[in-house]
Amino acid sequence: MKQPKIVLLNRKIGQPDTHLPSSSISHPIFCGQNPLDTQNPSSYTPTVKKQCLVKSKNKTTFSKIAIIDIDNTLWQFSDHFYLELRKINSNFPTPDQWSTFDTWKGYCSEVDFISAINSIHHNQDSDRHKPYPESRGFLSSLKEHGFHIILASHRVPEMRQPTERWLTHHRLPYDELHLSLDKTVLFPMADVVVDDAPPTLEKAIKIGARGAGLLFPWNRAYAGNGFVLFQNLNEVLDYILKSSSRSCLSIVRK
Repeated sequence: MKQPKIVLLNRKIGQPDTHLPSSSISHPIFCGQNPLDTQNPSSYTPTVKKQCLVKSKNKTTFSKIAIIDIDNTLWQFSDHFYLELRKINSNFPTPDQWSTFDTWKGYCSEVDFISAINSIHHNQDSDRHKPYPESRGFLSSLKEHGFHIILASHRVPEMRQPTERWLTHHRLPYDELHLSLDKTVLFPMADVVVDDAPPTLEKAIKIGARGAGLLFPWNRAYAGNGFVLFQNLNEVLDYILKSSSRSCLSIVRK
């Protein structure tokens, strides 16, 4: 029997994606020595909710907070996800055809959908799961420019160890790892949120953070909803640093 042609995204960061149109456990986030209660965002003061107090030997400075997704932000989750979904339904469309964020509906049950996600996360530290080439530099540059990085992913608590092993193995720098089924509890303190999911980015924008992410077929149609999408992490980094610089300049002028 003739095998179906599999068209995966195989995104090559730093180059245009030819498949794109041309056009949990919540835990306190520690800032300096003061824990912020992620379960009670309304308790944040305007200063604390947007900046992280960092005490060094000679001075006290404020660090901006970046909430960074993992799947389809630091690595190409979608291609591996598609292979899992085809085990459930051989007619499942390829990632380049995922034109909406809920394309899966009609091809599998929600239980099977979540099971496929968990299967990948359980084996996150597999040698087959490699980060984008720019991921380490992206995170390192954010830290060098004063950002406190919280990696936030929709994962169940049991996935913490394989996720940490994967991050360590690939030397991806970060300050906090937040795994839960609702990362939005972190958003009141965020300066910027980087994610591929339109609903997540829309919530970040509504709260007052900047929203950005990588451009994919499933989020392209939502790009006009207040957040910005880019072809690669270098472009995302450039946007964050430039917009952050303008914000700081505005604060100084005030």
